[in-house]
Amino acid sequence: MCHYTSIILVWFVFACIASNSRAHYIFTQNAAIHSGSIWLPGDRGDQNVRIEPRSPEKEAFVSVKYSNKQACDVEDDRVAFVAGLFNFPQYGHTMFNGVGNIFATMNELGIKRGEVVLLVRKTGRYMRRSPTEEGSRFLTGPFESVFRAIANETKSLSGLLRTESVICFSKIIIGFSTAIDHYNPQPSKETFQEFASFMKGAFQSFRVDDCKDRVVVVSRPDRAIINEREIVFKVSELLSSFGLNYCLNVTAFEKIEVHFQINMMTTTRLLFGVDGTGLMNSAFMAWPCGVLVHLRAYGTSLLHPLKGSNFRRLALLGAGFYLMWENRHFNSTILNKSKLSPAVIDILQRGDASPREISRLSGHERHVAVLCQHTYVSAPEILSVLERALQTIINCRQGLYTANANMIRIEADFPTVGN
Repeated sequence: MCHYTSIILVWFVFACIASNSRAHYIFTQNAAIHSGSIWLPGDRGDQNVRIEPRSPEKEAFVSVKYSNKQACDVEDDRVAFVAGLFNFPQYGHTMFNGVGNIFATMNELGIKRGEVVLLVRKTGRYMRRSPTEEGSRFLTGPFESVFRAIANETKSLSGLLRTESVICFSKIIIGFSTAIDHYNPQPSKETFQEFASFMKGAFQSFRVDDCKDRVVVVSRPDRAIINEREIVFKVSELLSSFGLNYCLNVTAFEKIEVHFQINMMTTTRLLFGVDGTGLMNSAFMAWPCGVLVHLRAYGTSLLHPLKGSNFRRLALLGAGFYLMWENRHFNSTILNKSKLSPAVIDILQRGDASPREISRLSGHERHVAVLCQHTYVSAPEILSVLERALQTIINCRQGLYTANANMIRIEADFPTVGN
């Protein structure tokens, strides 16, 4: 039997706040896990500590207790990283509310990937409560390769907390920084690009084809582009008119393994599609001469004007450029009326509403209103946007301007850009 005491090393706890974040994390030496709690050296009172900053559920917290002496059945000299994964395994949330934040925290603390064992738990509305299923999805699910890239090993926190053995770690992190969280309005550019570069490097061997430059159209069964075939044909013609030998991919990202998605993005110059998590792949595009074209549904400016602002942030950091098109025609949309409230349907049909009317709608009603639609995309309108996108790529690659400088020019003279 081994023991740790506060005499071994002067233990330390940092309640760290990332420069652009309200999230806290604890980092300390000498920790133990057993009997449903994490034990830290000291004599402070017991507390519940957040392991994920967004969820209200009990799973977003872990019990922390303090003791100056613990007997260890198992000693692990790695750093235990205790974190919640919001809405796992949904791609956008897992990557940019979870994995990216874990990476940023390790960067802040100077901890290497091989030194870490991830102890993770699902939180949020996608959470399943089966402990067995939870553990297996982390280890063999769609993000297995991602977890292997950022940590030495990944385990289910819930499973570890149920063990009777006392498992001791040399150091522990509880919670994480949100320096590059996709909801952070001022993410760290340097850390974000380090994360994107790391992920692209980790999966550089997973080539999907030999294309050096590509255009990717995001295809979705929900929020579909009604006239997708027409738009893809027009894009093909547009590429020919520019003399660009780009591959043209119509891609349903949910059918592609994560490491292949990331690798595909490294050669993607133009990514476009309807509002959704697939657009977050712009984070891994061919920086700095890539463009994300974000298609927003009818009524977005009226009911949910900030919808997709996170896509814009990711695109400016990961691709270089961002353009936006919004459907302005009610007769160009098909509503899923079974999921919309009568008040929302009435507003969308009228195309107008007073601030008082909108204030009466819940956040959920407004959010669903712009998601539960299929969109007929006007070919002339979107081709105008895509022409600007391709010219931007060409000019950038010729060194005529840089991504950061040109965004100011584009946003000043092109009214459908930005939000």
